[in-house]
Amino acid sequence: MCREQLIRAIANTTGEKQSTVRGVLDAFQDVITDSLAGGDKVSLHGFGVFELKSRSPRIGRNPHTGEAVEIPARVIPNFIPSDVLKSRIAGHHGGTKK
Repeated sequence: MCREQLIRAIANTTGEKQSTVRGVLDAFQDVITDSLAGGDKVSLHGFGVFELKSRSPRIGRNPHTGEAVEIPARVIPNFIPSDVLKSRIAGHHGGTKK
């Protein structure tokens, strides 16, 4: 599902205008992004947790030359689904991946 499909689905479910849903979705993304940028995690009960994850520096390989390349440490956004979300998805897919 792409962003526009998500907006239409939410608008159909809630009865709100697509423009209103688009504004709320933009604000939702901005708040989560700003919270993560500020070092906070965002927990949505029954859905999951958005948080930052640290990756240690490591040595990788250039796939073209095979040369060792140092990959620096970095912080990346991470999403951890809740048990409720995982069980609802498993219930719809029989517990198997698609």
